[in-house]
Amino acid sequence: MNAAIEVHRAPLLVDVRTAAASALADAFAEDGWVGHSDGPRRSGGVPLLMRVAADVGARRGGLLVAQEGASPSEVLGASVWVPADRRGGAPLDAVRAGAAALPLVLGPRGLARVLRDEADTDRAVEPHVRPGDAYLWVLGVRRDRHGRGLGRTLVEGTAVDAAQHGHGRLVLVTHDPRNVAKYLALDFALLDTSRRTSGITLHVLARPL
Repeated sequence: MNAAIEVHRAPLLVDVRTAAASALADAFAEDGWVGHSDGPRRSGGVPLLMRVAADVGARRGGLLVAQEGASPSEVLGASVWVPADRRGGAPLDAVRAGAAALPLVLGPRGLARVLRDEADTDRAVEPHVRPGDAYLWVLGVRRDRHGRGLGRTLVEGTAVDAAQHGHGRLVLVTHDPRNVAKYLALDFALLDTSRRTSGITLHVLARPL
């Protein structure tokens, strides 16, 4: 199967943002990392958290989608990158993307978990960020499309897009130990491992562009 990779930037069409967010939500549906987005949902059942990630990423860096056909409903996976020094996103962009509604959507406990996880991730990444780095914020492939090389295709597309925007290195964090070997095979180097407050181990990797 050959999936076309398309790059989208703000302003995003609603259907593109929704399709990308839906693919990411499906990719992480069985993952505890996004358990806090399994509660109340908006916009056709797509977790608002993923919609914010797609939109803010497109405003700050790039949103890449892997499509099997011409329709946004055929998005099979997506990745989001941002300049590493702006990986938190701009507050105004986050509000535009719907982040202002997160406290209501996630509830106090869900929002506290999101903020805690983001703080833990930031502490893990910050010592390894260099000027000019790009940060791979999130990458996911629909579960029914695993094993077809789409993850590799999205990584390579992200690397090309970030390099074209003047970045010299791509940095990422994964909490899934199974992903470490996959990224090592894609020329990433393991920089560090650390534990979140929740006890989950984070792996920081980087690759030159």
